[in-house]
Amino acid sequence: MSWSLVASMALSWVITAAAEPVTLDRAAAGKRIDAADLRAWLDGMVPYALDRGRIAGGVIVVVQNGRVILQQGYGYADVQKRIPVGAERTLFRLGSVSKLFTWTAVMQLVEQGKIDLDRDIAEYLDVEVPGGFEKPVTMRHLMTHTAGFEERLKGTVIADPDEFISLQAYVTASMPTRMAPPGDIPAYSNYGAALAGYVVEKVSGETFEDYLDRRVFGPLGMDGSTARQPLPGALAKQMSQGYKTATESPWYFELIPAPAGGISATGADMARFMIEHLAAAQGADRALLRAATAHMLHNSVSKPIPGLSGVSLGFVVNRERPRIIGHGGDTQVFHSDLKLFMENGVGWFAAFNSTGASGAASGLLKALSAGFTRRYFSTDADIYLEPAMPTAAEHGRQLAAAGKYERSRGRADTFIGSLSSLFGQQSITLNADDTISIPSAVGLDGVRKLWREVEPYVWREVGGTQRLVARVNAGRVEAIGMDSLAGTSILLPVPGWRSSGWILPVLLTAVAVLVLAAIYIPVAALIRRHYQSPLTLPRPASPVRVLCGVAVIANLSVLAGWALVLRNGLNDFSLFTSDLDVWLRLLQFVGVAGAMLSIAAVWNAWLSWSSPQPRARRIGNVAIAAACCVVASFVFAFNLVTLGLEY
Repeated sequence: MSWSLVASMALSWVITAAAEPVTLDRAAAGKRIDAADLRAWLDGMVPYALDRGRIAGGVIVVVQNGRVILQQGYGYADVQKRIPVGAERTLFRLGSVSKLFTWTAVMQLVEQGKIDLDRDIAEYLDVEVPGGFEKPVTMRHLMTHTAGFEERLKGTVIADPDEFISLQAYVTASMPTRMAPPGDIPAYSNYGAALAGYVVEKVSGETFEDYLDRRVFGPLGMDGSTARQPLPGALAKQMSQGYKTATESPWYFELIPAPAGGISATGADMARFMIEHLAAAQGADRALLRAATAHMLHNSVSKPIPGLSGVSLGFVVNRERPRIIGHGGDTQVFHSDLKLFMENGVGWFAAFNSTGASGAASGLLKALSAGFTRRYFSTDADIYLEPAMPTAAEHGRQLAAAGKYERSRGRADTFIGSLSSLFGQQSITLNADDTISIPSAVGLDGVRKLWREVEPYVWREVGGTQRLVARVNAGRVEAIGMDSLAGTSILLPVPGWRSSGWILPVLLTAVAVLVLAAIYIPVAALIRRHYQSPLTLPRPASPVRVLCGVAVIANLSVLAGWALVLRNGLNDFSLFTSDLDVWLRLLQFVGVAGAMLSIAAVWNAWLSWSSPQPRARRIGNVAIAAACCVVASFVFAFNLVTLGLEY
């Protein structure tokens, strides 16, 4: 275990412990939050957490009943210049919290009768939405992430302002394939939000940025907020730097399709936004939305799997009792979280300008949100003590026997989608006490989470509030939903032929064989040359053996090349642009060449068994041939060679 992981686990434990309420009655629903208590709680842990997590700075804002209870900056907006974060002056990138502004804009136009949530969005657009399914895509599908679009990454993050294109150009160039009928499978989609923003442009007759300035930011007095990229001069001076960690150089300003994740705002402006939504939710007609429209926005919940929290028209339902809705946001370096406690008139917003060591910012956001909820809104009802169902072992065994699972988000017939699915597959384990667990699901303390069945095919987290529900038909697991996925994604069983349970061991074995061959072949040749003992082979076998060696190098090279592309690209998404296309084509050429040369490896293996050669050499040649065929099959099966270059 790395020291950074140990530190992260220790930090999470300290935050969780500090978040415990002094008494449960103090946290009764509806009680006014004491500003002094809240400030003391946060001031006692956030500076320490920033230091331990190597996070440069952040801002936390809490509102209740139309008042700002707290808005506080922590740490630095610019580490090198020692500029502190100010809640009223420092801008943070919102990431996907930006979508809440997009959905608000959509609902304003719904309120005016200009958008129908259940009308084919193609009627509002001048770009073609791919067909292939009987039902059309509607705005409701976009808002609930059920349009069925595959995941696309190319062109989503741009570093060079000269390469940043308009929203119209983006939605036209990046239109994804539809993987499922609309309304069937939830799959979180940044493209879907961008397309909704473009509908706002077409219906309003204004650019998305102008519309927000006129209809959202202006009326609320959000003078420190903008969807414009790059930032206007005055706001650019107030923008926080972004960092991977506080000890590294600043990251570049990420250019992102504004409706999906490109808005920048101050903490004080986010307080104004939350107050407006909460007031409308409590029955007041506001400048932003009328009460009836806000009710529709906040309460029209889509639940892909009954029994779980879902997603309203864009707001994620984090919890039913007390009812909490909101959204998280992540760029590559900024991380944020907004929650509205609907029954209590409370809003919570936190943002950090660094990813931090071992992703510390993400853990800190979760710990702070959970601690705030527990400190001020927990009741005895949060302590779940349901006994396990007598079917726990049988049903847990069904889930485990279904094999590997993949998230519905990220599925795509592209190299990114295929590889993400392969390496992101998960399994479910039935434990000795009849609880179930997912090896990758751990709590803030680093301990594996356990779920106990409390209703047929409904499991609740042991010692927690999260639920896991399976949809089973005729004894076959069709899908699994989890509260933590918030209705924007589900787990689907993976067909056996795509299961990482056998593919990864076979692929790794093939790589090991090819690496050994790449070492052995030249070393053996040098030894023979040194001892002047040339390898004597029949005439056809000699050139075929050479081609076999080239096949080994080609197949190793294509895997190494793709690994390098993915490592660099996933570390900096701005590399996934058209500039990368020539390198991808080169890798695809090598992949095709490796597959063709694999025929020579098979021929070489056949020749070795049809001529007098040592048994060990024959077995080695067969192993090399099999390894080359495995890699070639992998390259084509997982879309590393395709006609198009969209991903």
